[in-house]
Amino acid sequence: MANNPLATAHGIVSVQIAETGISPVAAGGDQFGWVSGTPVGLAMNASTPVIFDLGPLWYKYTVCQLSAIPDSANLINVQIYSSDTPAINTARRLNYGNAGNFGYLLASVAVGQPSSAMVRPMGRYLVISIQNDVAVAIQGINAKITLAAYPS
Repeated sequence: MANNPLATAHGIVSVQIAETGISPVAAGGDQFGWVSGTPVGLAMNASTPVIFDLGPLWYKYTVCQLSAIPDSANLINVQIYSSDTPAINTARRLNYGNAGNFGYLLASVAVGQPSSAMVRPMGRYLVISIQNDVAVAIQGINAKITLAAYPS
């Protein structure tokens, strides 16, 4: 257990936080964390997936909060997916965690107005698809996506 940041001495998982650009982990390993993708430097109208690995104990995280912080331009067409692989799985596009319908999350996040969404994972990976605003500016160095995973 000493090498597994998810577990304590008692085998209980704790709240975990990962952020784009900080301490990347290898997908499918024994670590929770950010795998790849970042809004920093995202060109106008460009899009990218941001991938997080909930680790081997992913099933213990029943709610995840994703926060988007744009810098220089709005993020548009923000969508969240969950899967057993670190790729977008359109069959597992997520809705807000407490939504009472079969809709899905499709958001825009304005500069100066960071935004968060709570989702319920359907697999080990959370993939956030983000797009930079069409004709405003390249995303600056303060842009980020943050994930907080809460165990049941």
